[in-house]
Amino acid sequence: MLTMTAACAQPPESIASVPSQERFAQVSCHRLGLLKTQKQAELLALEDKQRAAVVADAAGVALFFIPLGSLAGGDEASAIAVLKGQIEAINNQLLNC
Repeated sequence: MLTMTAACAQPPESIASVPSQERFAQVSCHRLGLLKTQKQAELLALEDKQRAAVVADAAGVALFFIPLGSLAGGDEASAIAVLKGQIEAINNQLLNC
C-alpha cells in the first residue's frame, strides 16, 4: 500500500520549484511583466489539473487501491515545479527593474 500512496499526485502547494535554466537578464521589464502574467496563468491551469488528479487519486486508492488520476496522465508535478522556478527567476529579475 505504501508504494501506491507514493505514486499519488501531490497537492500543487506542496510541489517545490525547480531552479530555472532560463535566463531573463536580457529581457525588458515590460516583457518580464507580460511573461510573468503568462506563466502565472499557465501555473493556475496546471494547479487546477493537479488538484483534480489529487482527488481522482484519493478516490481511486480508496475504491480500487490504484491512483487513477496519476495513471490517467493527470499528474502535472514536474511541469508545476518548472513553472514555479521560471516565475521565481522572473521575479528575481524584476527586482532590477
